[in-house]
Amino acid sequence: MKNSKTTIQDDLRSEYDLKNLRVRKLGSERKRFGKFVAPDIAKEFPDVESLYMHVEDQVLADRNLYEITNLFRQFRDNKQKENNPGDAERAQWEIHFLSFVLREGEIGPQWSQIDENGQGFVYPHLNLFNEKTYEYLITRLDATNNPKLKAQYAHILWCSPKKHKKFAKIAIDSYLKLISVYEQRNGDDIHLSALEISEVVINAYSIARQTKEHVGRIKSEFKRLVQKFSSDAPSPACDLIQFALKPKNGFTKDDFDHLEDACWQMAESFAAESMIEISFLTLGEEITRRLSKKSYKWIQRIAQNYEARMKLFEKAPHAAFNFCMKAIENYKKIGDEEKVRELEQRYSELKNSMEFGTSRVDVDSTEIEKSCKEWAKEIVKNATSEDIIRCLIWDKNFLPTYQEVKKSVKEQIKASPTLHLLPKFVLDQSVNAAQHFDSEKEKEYFSILNGYQSQLELLNIHLIRAVLFEALLEDKLTFDVSIDFIKKHCWYGKNLSKRLPNDQTVTYNWLNLIAPALNEYFCQMNYFFADPTANAPNFVLSLDSLTLKFEGLFRDLCQWSGIVTTYQKEDNSGRNIVQEKDLNALLREDAMKEIFDEDDLLFFKFLLIEKLGYNLRHGIAHSLMLFQEYRADYMHLVILALLRLGKYDFTQINDRVSDESSTTE
Repeated sequence: MKNSKTTIQDDLRSEYDLKNLRVRKLGSERKRFGKFVAPDIAKEFPDVESLYMHVEDQVLADRNLYEITNLFRQFRDNKQKENNPGDAERAQWEIHFLSFVLREGEIGPQWSQIDENGQGFVYPHLNLFNEKTYEYLITRLDATNNPKLKAQYAHILWCSPKKHKKFAKIAIDSYLKLISVYEQRNGDDIHLSALEISEVVINAYSIARQTKEHVGRIKSEFKRLVQKFSSDAPSPACDLIQFALKPKNGFTKDDFDHLEDACWQMAESFAAESMIEISFLTLGEEITRRLSKKSYKWIQRIAQNYEARMKLFEKAPHAAFNFCMKAIENYKKIGDEEKVRELEQRYSELKNSMEFGTSRVDVDSTEIEKSCKEWAKEIVKNATSEDIIRCLIWDKNFLPTYQEVKKSVKEQIKASPTLHLLPKFVLDQSVNAAQHFDSEKEKEYFSILNGYQSQLELLNIHLIRAVLFEALLEDKLTFDVSIDFIKKHCWYGKNLSKRLPNDQTVTYNWLNLIAPALNEYFCQMNYFFADPTANAPNFVLSLDSLTLKFEGLFRDLCQWSGIVTTYQKEDNSGRNIVQEKDLNALLREDAMKEIFDEDDLLFFKFLLIEKLGYNLRHGIAHSLMLFQEYRADYMHLVILALLRLGKYDFTQINDRVSDESSTTE
């Protein structure tokens, strides 16, 4: 099957110029920021010591350590060819060390995914290290005088089983030296240097807070750097303030003293760039609330900014509409009723004046469909029923991946930056704003969702449809086959137990609730294949039923993973009551990122809850979908989501699963 998968991807790449939708391996073709030039490995570095000397001098030239890591890769491969396992092993260790992501005093992997056996895999990870590796790392820490390498090595050791206060001290001292080094760069990109410095000082503070040493000194650096960056690098200045505002980071009221003055001055200096001004005003208002005092008219200034932008974009009603809503929201906060009435009138005028055009790009998908059908025939012909279902669950080619779409978005932003400057919003059926995308992160996510849909509909949906159709026609995917697979391999096909409020325990099985909808799907597909020209399948019952079951399935996984699935609110009499979170809230829990593969999580969100995606759960739960919208492709994606959800069988479930097999037939 691997050979077949490779063949179809190669065919599709050669036949179509999917410039922004190509499948790439994470981390490939990275942008080079520095002026680091890789020399001839074999000639210039006969041994690892000579490479150390070169790296010692050059490591500061590369911002993300990618060039240095690549140099060690080349050296490792060369030494393996020369049958020099010692130097090759040391080079491999360096690759491990330099690949860790250091953030807020912790270490993290650069890559993470789930393998075909359902096991999580990350790289790098400390489980790659043995006693010999740690001895080597400590030796390298002692040998290097480069503050960047010294900080990297010491930071890793501080977060490892070798944790010792001396490593924390070395990391902090090295980070503080790096701040000075980065500040002294001449003719460099000010914004990039500021970003580097903000990451360094945040790492230094995060470690210092754990050891309770140099905390005051680094807090002073925070204030100094905020002042310094405010004129030339507002984004890193905002990053520092936002970090300090997080309660867990231990900044007190005294630490914010006079920072509200700095924010106001920054806002003043960016009066001509209102979105930057608003970001500083928002931070200043949060600092003022933290200090419990009133120093500046933050919200009034924010409201005036949005009102000014509304007037600036009078000839672009969609943008003016968004800014008008923001202005109304902020004027309401300060109780300016006159302004609220004035702008609500303008809001109605803008709403009625908006015209919604459509743009259409005709894409001939004939060749894509042909290639997908050929690949599907080859796969189904040579595979068992279980192989086909496993392929649907694990094969990354069936759906766009988060990283490939994100990279495509970054290329689009680089090519057409002005298209991504304005805030975005999604309108509902009544032309009311249902969701906003204002911040840089939100606007990037807006573009990711758009890009995801484009790739899904241009390529992936044809592949999914072709494989399912071929498997159904060849009787390799049937209701009985699906049920048997779910019983054997999916957690929701097993008997589970739950304790009720009356302290009784009940046994239940999700398959009892899922099977009727699956049976209806196969009946409708058999009806369609009996006479494709005359018989149109009806997926209303199966799509409605399966889509609404996802909320309960995700809730079970959350509960078994220790994620709180309830929230408190007040009833009409002001009394506290507890309610269950809906699917929208569950999928947006931060802890979900630790549970699910990032590609699957994006797929679940796009399909079920994102307003800019298909948002099936909302459309079905509130009866917003017309009959003609119950498409076969939606049905296939829901089945794919159900299968992919089944692979997340956590250890907590084992305690609740009985030894009995499912009784559902």
